[in-house]
Amino acid sequence: MALAVDAAQWTQTTSLPDGYSDHALVYWNGFLYQTGGSSNTRGPADGTNVFYSQLEAGGTVGTWKATTSLPAAILDHAGVAANGFIYVLGGDSYSAQTGEVVSSAVYYAKTNSNGSLGAWQTANALPYPAYLLSASVWNNTIYIAGGTDNENFYNTVYSATIQTNGSLSAWTAQASLPVAVVGQAQTANGALYVIGGSIDEDSEVTATVYYSKINADGSLAGWSQTAALPQPAFSLGAVAAGGLVYAIGGWNSVPANIFSIAAVSGGGALNAWTAGTNLPVALYALGTTIAGSNIFVSGGLGTQNASSSVYSMALPSPPAAPTLVAQEPATNGGFQLQLTSTRNTGFGFLTSSDFTNWTNVGSGFTGTNGTLVFQDTNAAAFSNRFFRAYWPLP
Repeated sequence: MALAVDAAQWTQTTSLPDGYSDHALVYWNGFLYQTGGSSNTRGPADGTNVFYSQLEAGGTVGTWKATTSLPAAILDHAGVAANGFIYVLGGDSYSAQTGEVVSSAVYYAKTNSNGSLGAWQTANALPYPAYLLSASVWNNTIYIAGGTDNENFYNTVYSATIQTNGSLSAWTAQASLPVAVVGQAQTANGALYVIGGSIDEDSEVTATVYYSKINADGSLAGWSQTAALPQPAFSLGAVAAGGLVYAIGGWNSVPANIFSIAAVSGGGALNAWTAGTNLPVALYALGTTIAGSNIFVSGGLGTQNASSSVYSMALPSPPAAPTLVAQEPATNGGFQLQLTSTRNTGFGFLTSSDFTNWTNVGSGFTGTNGTLVFQDTNAAAFSNRFFRAYWPLP
């Protein structure tokens, strides 16, 4: 099913102090944070730098300011934000004496109300040293996936619970990916996705997308393939919001400016990817995050030096509040209702006989006319049956 989204455009906002690549970009409580990476001026030696900028109206940000430096110069790491803390996981640790050394270190710092960061602390190290790994957060748990240590590509997945003081629990092994990959992890609607990437030391780039539902206890239910990217992409960006997953830029022999969107369907699978408005320039090794009602992209490598540009795009508007209308009974004795809302949008259905206990009974997507007809084949077994619709899909 083709996905209808707003024809939003990319807007350029306040640039970084220097061109950066191989960094991480995250958002927390009104501020964007960029950690580590390699700059145009001093290369990986500038991987200690951390910048923050306040989110402003209309998808713009203010001046980028330096805050507490990382304990070591880090690049090609994973970064997440949760519960008022910024996390830097793994990557290459650089020094003039040793060059780049693959790291298993995890650093975290508390955010202050003015956007600055407190002192960096050390959390439980990763189970293995890796760079080009990826990470995402769901329900107070950080998930890491894949990565490489220059000798091996990993298919391993681990999780750690965030403690009230920002520290992490011990890392717990989760269901391994079907292949070793340095893709991009992203959580959405109770599922963990690993999108594209490279699957071996010969840099074979893939378009494959894997997903696993996240169980109530935080464990992974097991991996399945879902809709592949429109083309293979390595070192891309991925974000998710409002039942949609976005893949941005990447590398496939040359840098790409592709912006692709997929809707989460019932059960966590993705519908086919749809093209959105391309980035103004082709980029890989970029930073991406969701902040407020906008997607942000910072830095990245193109055909020459690393970029200092920061771009934003407004997220699609939420769908119109759905209306539910009963229809003629189905021929098999079931019950039919019609939902009307924004076209090509996924909705789930819940039923209850007492307005207290609700059960999922199915899902579907509105058509190009904005309507969806849903049939409940079990309705005849109940003397009372109430329905409600929800969005986005789980």
